[in-house]
Amino acid sequence: MKGYSNMDANNAQKNFLKGYDDYSADLLRHAVIKTSNEELAKDLVSETFLKTWEFVQKEKVKNMRALLYKILNNLIIDHYRAKKPFISLEDMPESEEPADRTDLQAGLEVKLAAETARGYLALLPADYREIFNYRFIDGLSTGEIKKLTGKTLTNIYVIIHRGTKILKEKLQHHEI
Repeated sequence: MKGYSNMDANNAQKNFLKGYDDYSADLLRHAVIKTSNEELAKDLVSETFLKTWEFVQKEKVKNMRALLYKILNNLIIDHYRAKKPFISLEDMPESEEPADRTDLQAGLEVKLAAETARGYLALLPADYREIFNYRFIDGLSTGEIKKLTGKTLTNIYVIIHRGTKILKEKLQHHEI
């Protein structure tokens, strides 16, 4: 690794592996919610870790979680900007192996959680949705949200307060 001593390279690898262990499921859930496509989400998360690995070999990382979410969000944006052509199920080759039941169940749980969260978030203005998604679905701290969005901490707290108030009002009027 260029510019790293052996000890730093070892720490970078440990930091990366810890980031993978700690955040891969959260990143997948985030990507599924953003893309509504589990396979695409898996691809984007894989690419996120590949880009993160390349980055940690060159630079020291203070906050692995914020870096992972930033890279993933950039990849999601890039995906939608590219407007890749849609491939129908008929065009895809069939798998010869049956799917594992535990994988199907886990995938279904992720999809159900994503749909439920999307339903609640749809009641909020778009800028509130982003903050709520980071805070309550992805579990990011307000400091991490600040780094990702560029908003001030005060602005983030106000959005969370106002968004919570909106959702409470909807609940009281049985709109949820």
